[in-house]
Parts: sequence; structure tokens; C-alpha cells
Amino acid sequence: MNDLDIWDMVTSFRLTKERKIDHLDPRSIEDKPMLTKDIEDHFAMIDSSGMCNFPLICGPDEDNLRALLETATGIDLGGYKGYMKTGERIHNQERLFILKAGFTGKDDTLPKRMLEEPVPDGPQKGQVSRLSEMLPEYYKLRGWDSSGVPTQEKLKELGLA
Repeated sequence: MNDLDIWDMVTSFRLTKERKIDHLDPRSIEDKPMLTKDIEDHFAMIDSSGMCNFPLICGPDEDNLRALLETATGIDLGGYKGYMKTGERIHNQERLFILKAGFTGKDDTLPKRMLEEPVPDGPQKGQVSRLSEMLPEYYKLRGWDSSGVPTQEKLKELGLA
């Protein structure tokens, strides 16, 4: 049996394997819908593993977490792409549950203050959330319709239809 030293996996903060925080412009909305999708899919895997999110932010990356999950479950997730696709499937299952509970795309929002009140000081001074500009692209990347409902094509692709 190989000993796994979790401290060998500790890294600086990164958002996902392919998206690091150092190249993002906080004032730009470019890439943020894709980044949001990737982070949600990755955290769907963390949440489903039963592990705590906090140490995993700077701990095992997706490849190491995938290896841990494959070892624990005996299920081959199919590499990085399979890992992220499984997270996407989980996120879409959660979305279907939320829709069944009566929530809609109108609930995909932020507090009014974040949408209307400019940041008073600091590097983001004067900024407000541009959620309404990003949501259509996010829905498109998710394979959802304009009201935030997963399309039949997306559900079939994920094996959920």
C-alpha cells in the first residue's frame, strides 16, 4: 500500500486546473461565466465526495481528487474530462431538483445591494455586479434555455433523460 502524503499536494490558491486566478481582470466579465461553470462542476465533485471544501481549496487538484475518488469508489471517472463531466451531471441534477421545488431562472440573482450599489472604495471602487450581462452566456455554456432550464439535448448528453 502506498502512503499518500496530503501535504505533498498543497498548492497556492487556484480556481480550477485550467483556470488560475492570476490572469483574470476583476473588472472584466470575460471568461467569468465559463469560470463559474468550471468551479461549480469541480465543487459538485468535492461536495459529493463528503470531504470538506476548505482544505481542498489549496490542497489536491482535480487530478489528485479524482484519483482519491476512484480509489475510494472503484469507479473510473475517465480522467480530467470525465471528472468535470461528472461534476456537470451532478450540477444539472441539482438544477432539476431546484426547478422541481419551484425556483426559476428569476431566482438566479444576487442581493439588490450587489446589483445596484457601487463598491464605495478599494480596487473595485464604483463597480456593481454585471450579472445580467453574464447570465445568458452562463446558461448557454450550461446547455440551458434562456430561462435557466436544462435542455433535453443537455440532459440526454449527461444521461439524465
